[in-house]
Amino acid sequence: MTGSTANASANPDGERQKAAFGTQVSAELYHDLRPGYPESTVDWMLGFPLDRLRVLDLGAGTGKMTHALLTRGHDVVAVEPSEGMREEFARRHPDVPMHHGIASSIPLQDASADAVLVAQAWHWVDEPKAADEIARVLRPGGPLGVVWNVRDTSVDWIGQINHAVGRSATGHSSEADPPFAPRLNEQFGPVEEYSVPNQHALPNAHAVADLASTWTYVQTADDPPALIQSVRDIAAGHAAEDGTVTTLDQLPLRPDLRGRTPYGAPQLDVPVRLNTNENPYQVPAEVTRAMADAVADVLPQLNRYPDRDHTRLRDALAGYLGHQLDRSQVWAANGSNEILQQLLQAFGGPDRVALGFTPAYSMHPIIAAGTGTSWVDGTREGNFDLSAELVAEQIRVIDPDVVFICSPNNPTGTSVGLDVVDAAYSACRGIVIVDEAYAEFARAGTPSALTLLPGRPRLVVSRTMSKAFALAGARVGYLAGDPGIVDAVQLVRLPYHLSAPTQAIALAALAHTHTMLGTVEALKRQRDRIVQLLPTFGLTPLPSDANFVLFGGLDDESATWQALVDRGVLVRDVGIAGHLRVSAGTEAEVSTFLAQLPEALAAPVESRST
Repeated sequence: MTGSTANASANPDGERQKAAFGTQVSAELYHDLRPGYPESTVDWMLGFPLDRLRVLDLGAGTGKMTHALLTRGHDVVAVEPSEGMREEFARRHPDVPMHHGIASSIPLQDASADAVLVAQAWHWVDEPKAADEIARVLRPGGPLGVVWNVRDTSVDWIGQINHAVGRSATGHSSEADPPFAPRLNEQFGPVEEYSVPNQHALPNAHAVADLASTWTYVQTADDPPALIQSVRDIAAGHAAEDGTVTTLDQLPLRPDLRGRTPYGAPQLDVPVRLNTNENPYQVPAEVTRAMADAVADVLPQLNRYPDRDHTRLRDALAGYLGHQLDRSQVWAANGSNEILQQLLQAFGGPDRVALGFTPAYSMHPIIAAGTGTSWVDGTREGNFDLSAELVAEQIRVIDPDVVFICSPNNPTGTSVGLDVVDAAYSACRGIVIVDEAYAEFARAGTPSALTLLPGRPRLVVSRTMSKAFALAGARVGYLAGDPGIVDAVQLVRLPYHLSAPTQAIALAALAHTHTMLGTVEALKRQRDRIVQLLPTFGLTPLPSDANFVLFGGLDDESATWQALVDRGVLVRDVGIAGHLRVSAGTEAEVSTFLAQLPEALAAPVESRST
């Protein structure tokens, strides 16, 4: 779903909305089938931590948005033109004031609302009149939020439905492609945009067809029954053998996971992808041959489980790390994320707390949630640095069971001194995890927490072969720590978790360490090139010990991100106002990024969208 907000210094809409929601579809059916709105959308539009606001739900329908607002503790007043919708709303929210009105004639006093939200209804309003009227009822500076649930047409069967409906529509704009950015007057500030995945469950193909029957452009098609049957047929082709079309809302999901969204960076088909910090260089041919031979050796034995304790791989990893480590101090898994998951399964969990220092790796709180571990966002200094004093004080106040420190930190690229790690360890009664996924890219003289392992049994260092070793597709991560840490994660690891081919590939890579790490210096040069040149564009890059650069100085990071995508370059919007992150790619990729950046920065705001 997607939303837009603008701040104030929002006839035909009422009649059209009545036609949409009045007689052809029951309000109860509409409410039962239409999706709701994630709480994260409300928080983004109205602010978090929460202030209790008086919010006008304009075009409230049956109260889907009102429900989300009430859940977040806001006071709501509703306006809706359709009698049937108002009756259904009153049945579901009897304590919420409901008024008969339209966007161009709102029956409320001036400056009586802290915020105005219009969910799934902006396409019905007379925009100039609605903008004036919304500005009248908003307090100065209050936000207007325009919210849409849209269909994900990248899913094949949903795309087929969209195509079928689009062919039959008669003049109405499709809600699958609504005008996300409202056209407002000078009383409002610039439009900001936000989108978040929102999954909605329907029990079967008939329900999908019934949902389609609530769409106005289906109701106004030349032959609505035939179109609805077409939607039913498409959905039935997707349904499971028992006829159900099941998504999350239909399942007994853990309450604490509801409303969450899966982790994932955008995967777009553009010429230059500099958003996921992958090594852009392919595995060298001599190493791929060695990997192929190693995998070929284990293929005949795939009828047997692999080495459960991956002893050869642990020996090789200990040898690579040095610092007099041995097999008993090393453990590997399917990516460093599984390593972190195992650590939280062993040392976190219900009634336990993990602390990280935001902004940092966004998977840390997600893994915490998945393991039932409470997560606390710690703070950094204004330049994103961490001092020993700041870290120790937060640990003393929060008293966490697990502390995460990223060094180099993702997304800032900055490293911490060993004094910070030592201070965290001394202040913490639990375990301290130093995430060193990007350690191989550190500048000369940057220390590793591996040097602190002796005498600190609660200290863990996690690493990965995804970045410097260019093995993101192999999924190999590992940790170094006290033998007791390794014993602990074996209590929670799944049996035979690391496949025989994976172990063979990783061993072959480690046997060719010098070759595999041969691109690291080239990537560091491109990283330093980015840091050196970005100030010439008026931007402020942070010094980086990773294979990426976080840079600030942007007026609208989302718009710049989109403008770069429009020019064939994908970088990462990491959610820090005024900042974007760019991975160090090949020389040609970085040159393209730098060449397209001036045009992206100068692109007119009105031509950009997210």
